[in-house]
Amino acid sequence: MSDKQIRIVNPDDTHSISACIKHYSTFISSDNQITWKKQVIDDDEKKTRDFSRFLFQVKDMGSLIECSKRMTIIHTFKKSEVGKYIKFYSFVENFLATQQYTIFYVEDKCKTNIRVRNLKRVDSKSTEATVGQEIKLKITEYNVAEAKVSDDVKKDIKWMVRVGNATDERLIINGLVITGHEIEFEVPREWGDKEILFMPYFSKHDEGISTPINVTAQIFTFPIVIDRYKMPGLNPEGTDIAKDMTYGFGTKYFNPIYEKTVVDNYIASYRKRGFVKNLHNVFSNAKELELPATNILAQQSNNTIYGNIEKINKAKNRKAIYSESDFPGLASFLNNLTSLGGGISGHSDQVLFATFKDMAKVFFSPFSSDMRKNIDNMIEKFRRNEGGVYENPLLEKHIIDHESTNRYCNQLENYIKKKLNKHKGDINNLKDEKVYFNTDSDIKERVEQKEKTYSRTPQYDGNFSWKGLKNATRGRAIALGDIWATEVSILNFERTGNNYTLEYEVTLYDHFGLNMEDIKIDKFGKLPAGLGAGFRAWFILQHFRGYKPFVTKITFSRKFEGKIQ
Repeated sequence: MSDKQIRIVNPDDTHSISACIKHYSTFISSDNQITWKKQVIDDDEKKTRDFSRFLFQVKDMGSLIECSKRMTIIHTFKKSEVGKYIKFYSFVENFLATQQYTIFYVEDKCKTNIRVRNLKRVDSKSTEATVGQEIKLKITEYNVAEAKVSDDVKKDIKWMVRVGNATDERLIINGLVITGHEIEFEVPREWGDKEILFMPYFSKHDEGISTPINVTAQIFTFPIVIDRYKMPGLNPEGTDIAKDMTYGFGTKYFNPIYEKTVVDNYIASYRKRGFVKNLHNVFSNAKELELPATNILAQQSNNTIYGNIEKINKAKNRKAIYSESDFPGLASFLNNLTSLGGGISGHSDQVLFATFKDMAKVFFSPFSSDMRKNIDNMIEKFRRNEGGVYENPLLEKHIIDHESTNRYCNQLENYIKKKLNKHKGDINNLKDEKVYFNTDSDIKERVEQKEKTYSRTPQYDGNFSWKGLKNATRGRAIALGDIWATEVSILNFERTGNNYTLEYEVTLYDHFGLNMEDIKIDKFGKLPAGLGAGFRAWFILQHFRGYKPFVTKITFSRKFEGKIQ
């Protein structure tokens, strides 16, 4: 009797109830060792939030039945027990040994000549439903005018269901025997991928008076990607390398840097897998980009000393986009690197790195020891000239609870709630693996068709506003600034009725590198020119000394609760 079955009985019915005690043969000669208890569950207890758990729990809540200690007892149900659940326990020696119970639900016999003639689903016109969805069914016609059917009669309407090809059975949801003129309940998991036939009745159900609903099991394969904005390593349009991920020795050979097929393959792979370090290492500068096939063939036909030197130079400048000859004013602009002058070639790498570090620590992280350590780690990774992906718990800690992060997440959660309401809790409708780039067509599709009106990225840049100064002086602006790309995935979704808990993950990508626009004086809110020396040192190290920029990655997850409305 431990299979959570409920037996439906009428008043004056008499039933024999047998104990199911393991190893009973060891004390079969002592029939009086069995103790019986009876628990009556009334209407107030049926309103318990988790009634199913309350009903089926094994807990010593019953009253002792003194009349018998035998293996089988006889019980006659009373009129006063109508509408109540009667639960019987049997055990030997102590209640902790209880392993079984028997539950009855007492309902009155039909005493009316009124009959159901028709019904319909009222929450939707569809004959489809999903596991976990709430549905409503209502009687729409009787054999008499509905006005002649009293509320007392309506509440006694019984419901039979046929689940797939199984035998017809009473409609019982989470322990509650469902009755009434209009019913509402959550589709149970065991109905998934089956046709359910609902048959309301007073005395005898009829397949001719029924309505079918096809139930689809909600299959969630996590994680579910729901948003992607831009990609690490690619420009805003998704057509070539991002300028701040370029590097070289001041000689520009190639335009574009990435051939179209390389970009297309990267985008297709990213949509399937997200960013994978070992697979996409060319785009994080952890792996060198090979020369185009046409250049390799040309070099094979020019196997001279000068030809080999050119090949080496091209390889060293494979991702270079800046040359002194392309920007006549560049040298003079960079000449005021420090108070010593020196321009592009006037200082050693050591001096340039020292200038870079001094600026980062003194001006951009003076009020956060954690972020000073973080920016030092980032600069040292840059000095190692290894490219790749940078992740650091210190950086994550200072970003996760930032007000810009919270604002972004609040907007994101509002979007998720709105979509779940619209699609009745089906999270598969949020799935969106497309990468939205910063183009007019993608922005229009993202906002107008996908209804993604929330911010595309959180921002941690520095300027002369109070928020900007906090970002600048606490190491966030120099470490991240404008987040380059985002990816959002649902990690888990648990639903009980219309209430749910959802966990999602946000991945933020940025580039630790500079382009020409980054070192313009007004980029950082017209900060004093002296603060720009470190940025100019960084720019020279990257674009004229060949030090590789890299991808910064921050990942965090959050949970929130909601209700399908």
